[in-house]
Amino acid sequence: QIDDYRWLAILATRILKEGGMVIAQVGSVHRFEAECAMRESSLIPLPLLAEVYPMAHAQMFEFHVFQGWKPHIWMSKGKRKGEWCFDRVRGNGRSKTRHPWEDSDAFVTDYIARLTQAEEVVYDPFTGSGIVPAVCKMMGRNWIASEIDPITANMAVQRIADTPVPLLIPEPQQLELV
Repeated sequence: QIDDYRWLAILATRILKEGGMVIAQVGSVHRFEAECAMRESSLIPLPLLAEVYPMAHAQMFEFHVFQGWKPHIWMSKGKRKGEWCFDRVRGNGRSKTRHPWEDSDAFVTDYIARLTQAEEVVYDPFTGSGIVPAVCKMMGRNWIASEIDPITANMAVQRIADTPVPLLIPEPQQLELV
């Protein structure tokens, strides 16, 4: 799994424009190893982002810990530009109805709104249930998504199809899931 973060950093280094950013969900126990793997690239590390929950989000049975937050590694290609933002977002509850690693729409919406402009493209290489492209569609953002598992990809395609387009904003450009 750590190799996935290394791969993501290599991909981000290659495709991001100057000032572009990558955010990667990571388990709290393995965040150090995952961040070290991503730091092997030329990306610039930014503060860890946290999705915080009012109640326990998960039980870490091995450690007897109720986890109330979910960490995300954040890195940029070159100097980060853009709005000020908090290093944490209050999650809006468990959202594991479609995929085991699904982020809450509150987290995705907040960071897409703060860290992207309408004309930019958001790329989600591990789209899972399709939360990122669904939020992009609702916000009028352009997006590209990919998912390796055909069953999960079909679920994401359906979720995106069921997501309403915002009023007064043209249909965003999109590519099919690959």
